[in-house]
Amino acid sequence: MRRGCEVYICARSVTNKLDYLRAEVQVIDPGIIAISESWTNESVSDSELNLTGYILFRKDRELDIKGGGVLLYVKDCLNASEVKFKSDFPEQVWCKVKCNGNRV
Repeated sequence: MRRGCEVYICARSVTNKLDYLRAEVQVIDPGIIAISESWTNESVSDSELNLTGYILFRKDRELDIKGGGVLLYVKDCLNASEVKFKSDFPEQVWCKVKCNGNRV
């Protein structure tokens, strides 16, 4: 893969794959990482999911329901900020990133 690319992963439980994810991120150096089926919930702290150099945005499934959840990691240099939408679909996360001084 080229450096600076975007990555999408269907993790089916990211917590038991964090070491692998961190190693791959060092090699690939993606700008944005989107993860579905994170299987995270409020019992998993942001610090456990931390990737150095990335801002984490997350939407977990409710604690008593297994599966689901989405994570979005965006490189610090992209100055991302979360955008919230009202929706009937609860597991989504959106953000704005700054490209060449403009918000997109």
